[in-house]
Amino acid sequence: MRPVDKRNPNGPKEYGVIGIKDQTIQHDLAFTAENLESLYKMRPAKEASSVTLIIRKLGYDGNPIGHPYHIEKYEDFANRPFDELYDFISTPKYKLDRSHGDALEASHIK
Repeated sequence: MRPVDKRNPNGPKEYGVIGIKDQTIQHDLAFTAENLESLYKMRPAKEASSVTLIIRKLGYDGNPIGHPYHIEKYEDFANRPFDELYDFISTPKYKLDRSHGDALEASHIK
């Protein structure tokens, strides 16, 4: 909403889209090996770090669920089924093999 007359900010207001701030290109392709390979070949440089591989889960209504996750390895992104990859990357990793000495070193007890 903005004033119709810029010299009178308290006057009548104009409603509508004032401008576009950002633009995002979104590719709506099915998650298949062929589509992934064709998009990956279009990357700007041959290094794997020249593109960011991200997955995001969508609900039945098309709205995102949770937040996006960055996939480090192209092989994981290309070869794992989506649900398996999403479960793998979204599950927190904990180190369970810590000894009691490590825990005591990090504490205030000596």
